[in-house]
Amino acid sequence: MVTAVTMVSAGLAVPAVAQSEQPSQPLVNPSMRSNPPDRTIFRGAASLAGRPAVNAAGVFVIDATAAASSTGGNEPSIAINPANPNEIAITRFTFAWPNNADVLHSTDSGQTWTNRTSIPVPPGVSGTSGCPCDQTIDYGRDGTLYGTFLTSTSVVTGSTTDPTQASAWQWNGNPAQTTNGTHAQPDQPWLLVNRDPTTAGQDDVYVAYDHFAGNPDARVAVSYGAIPVDITADNIAGTESPLATNPGLRMANDPRNGTMYALYEQSTGNTQPKNVTYRLNRSTNGGATWTLNGNTDGLVVDTVNSDQAPGFKFGTVNALLGGVDHAAVDPTNGDVYVAYGQDVSGGNRLRLRRLTDNGSGGLTVGPAVNVSTSTDAALPSVAVTSDGTIGVLYDTFDGTTSTGFPIFTAHLAQSTDHGATFTDTVLQSFQSPATDNSDPRQRVLGDYHQLKSVGRNFYGVFSGNTSGVPAANPPIHAIYFQVTPPPPASTLTYTGPTTADFHDAFTASATLTAAGSPVTGATVNFALGAGTGTEACSAVTNGAGVAACTIIPQEPAGPTTLTVSFAGNDSAGPASITVPFTITREETTLVYTGPSRIANGTPAQLTALLREDGVVPIDGRTVSIAIGTGATQQTCTGTTNAAGTAACTITPNQPLNASATVPLTATFAGDAFYLPSSATAILLLQFMTGRAFGLTAAINLLLLRLRVPPTPDTGPVRTPNASTTNPPCTATLSALVLTAHALCANVTTTVNPGTATATATAADATIGVPGIPVISVSGLTATSTSNCTTAAGSTTLTLTIGGVPITVPATPNFRIGLAGGAQLIVNEQTPVPGADFGLTVNAIHLTALGGIVDVVVGSATSDLHNCI
Repeated sequence: MVTAVTMVSAGLAVPAVAQSEQPSQPLVNPSMRSNPPDRTIFRGAASLAGRPAVNAAGVFVIDATAAASSTGGNEPSIAINPANPNEIAITRFTFAWPNNADVLHSTDSGQTWTNRTSIPVPPGVSGTSGCPCDQTIDYGRDGTLYGTFLTSTSVVTGSTTDPTQASAWQWNGNPAQTTNGTHAQPDQPWLLVNRDPTTAGQDDVYVAYDHFAGNPDARVAVSYGAIPVDITADNIAGTESPLATNPGLRMANDPRNGTMYALYEQSTGNTQPKNVTYRLNRSTNGGATWTLNGNTDGLVVDTVNSDQAPGFKFGTVNALLGGVDHAAVDPTNGDVYVAYGQDVSGGNRLRLRRLTDNGSGGLTVGPAVNVSTSTDAALPSVAVTSDGTIGVLYDTFDGTTSTGFPIFTAHLAQSTDHGATFTDTVLQSFQSPATDNSDPRQRVLGDYHQLKSVGRNFYGVFSGNTSGVPAANPPIHAIYFQVTPPPPASTLTYTGPTTADFHDAFTASATLTAAGSPVTGATVNFALGAGTGTEACSAVTNGAGVAACTIIPQEPAGPTTLTVSFAGNDSAGPASITVPFTITREETTLVYTGPSRIANGTPAQLTALLREDGVVPIDGRTVSIAIGTGATQQTCTGTTNAAGTAACTITPNQPLNASATVPLTATFAGDAFYLPSSATAILLLQFMTGRAFGLTAAINLLLLRLRVPPTPDTGPVRTPNASTTNPPCTATLSALVLTAHALCANVTTTVNPGTATATATAADATIGVPGIPVISVSGLTATSTSNCTTAAGSTTLTLTIGGVPITVPATPNFRIGLAGGAQLIVNEQTPVPGADFGLTVNAIHLTALGGIVDVVVGSATSDLHNCI
């Protein structure tokens, strides 16, 4: 027969595309088959195409059909691209072949939608006119969109990498390969993509369908990683006999290992409620074989009374010809959740059972819990997020308007405790655009709607409208929603040090976890102190959830706090902790870097270098430098520059000790940031020495022994200061063979610059040693002058030997040989041993007989030590 389909617009019935004739072979319980579908398109007043109010935290709802300026919305299917969750596709009943069928497409996570008439007629396949008659879609992990479509005679499956272009759609061959092969009278195909159980990187496409020409049977056809889709396996996943309702064949996949599940009904009864057994079967080898708990027909989830078509219409306008069941697998542990309808007072209450590993390769069926409080609910769809949150999308029938139009409400029930309890969120209440038309196959909503998950988000689509209740001529559109649950609470654990020196870098570290697992790729912020003095850094957590970065404390020593914070992201909620932290004073080193020698009366710039740990210069700190001790100690202070150097000047006035040294101490007293430190040094004090005398003699002849000490004599002069030493002159000296008059001696020192000058003078002197000619001098002066650059000497005199005048050159150390081997040196000059600069000048020096005779007249010595 040919079934006429109508479109309702503004309350008027409009002829629409006619369904193709059904196959000639007899159907098993043909009234239970969902094909032909009710493709009535309700075009009533357009729903709001904008953004309806989000009716719960994290829930976004939009009329996708209206947003795409399109029509139609019953029996929708949804697919989310796991490679890019912003890309979403929705199919529903609207445009039909032989023109291109369409898909609602979004690339911004459902914020905006475009209607794409991009599903071409599969070539060479019969019964396509007026279809797709059932359709489900799903994305592969690589972003390929797969779709399976029911014609009036067969199932055909294709794929596309670009849902916006009909030319991108691929069918297998021409004529296109039919997914059901030779198995006649297929119904309600259901498509899912799952990883291959052996080759983890390969995606396989599974299409389940009812085989009504069989017992009837639940069959699953498989394409193994092929594009275009190439069905090479098709096996029975369960026996749907006996059957008094539509078997509601659905699939669920375990993404961990490629395991597939098939859920279906067996039923008996001719009145309501029907007696329904919900069965679950499993394949672990890519659909090649199906068995669970040792039974090729799977296990019994529950046997209950359930209200389903034929003979029952949900809300009086929607025959349940797609079963009342759905299943999903928890991707975290492989638990299976089955939702199903059980009669309570003439309507269905949705129940859910958790199936867990029994330890022997099978599953244990857990207790039933109520998903909803309503006793008139239908169209369940189950999904489980990556954190184990269970979601159940379903509709409730909530009575009628005053004018008799049914009121439905779409709900999302969620459980975070493995299905033990649920919280319910109302997605949208809406009015049916039609009342009961007495057709037992009437389906205003369709046979199913869908809920899926990617990551922690739920994505779903249901048939309805956003026109409110009551509404004037509402449509039936595809209503998209997305639920982004608040991320699980996160925990920060600080693992770094709780004390550090000022200005010493330390590594702040923390571990971020959520739901007992590390949070990776998250930015964690660290802040030391508070207010304007805060030092901060941030780091991204690694695979262990650990973030670490470096902070250099800039605050004064003392107690403070370290705040660790995480702003939160899609996988973890915000967290913040504050830990006590102590800043200690930084260690310092002080090194004296100034001159090692000083001179009294000469300003000396003294310097010291202040650094952190002997490395980093410290700027702007006061350093005190002291030289000497006790009453003669002198001090100055300086402030360190950017190089860490402090300088100050002292004009020394220090006493001279035996070692000619002066102790120095440099001191940094410390402050709120730095520990104190000090340095010591021993400075050499510049000093002058000298001596002058008029005459000295030592004669040890056999008959003449004479010793004359230096006369007059300044004695050794040793001083760091300016001074003059001039003992009284000797008017006359007469000693046997020696006579002299007006002998004088003087040593004078100065500072800044340091000099020493020694002078010895004699008016005249006569030396008459037996055996040596008489030596006479007059007007004699011997001078020695030394400073820190040179030492110089000179002699002036008039000399006669044996009465004969002798001309003396200006050059030093003029030697005159005398009788008996005696020798006279005029202007004798010799360096002073051990002095920086020093010179001894003897005006005349007489020696004879190997030192038995040794006479010096006019000696002057000057020298400087520790020159600066």
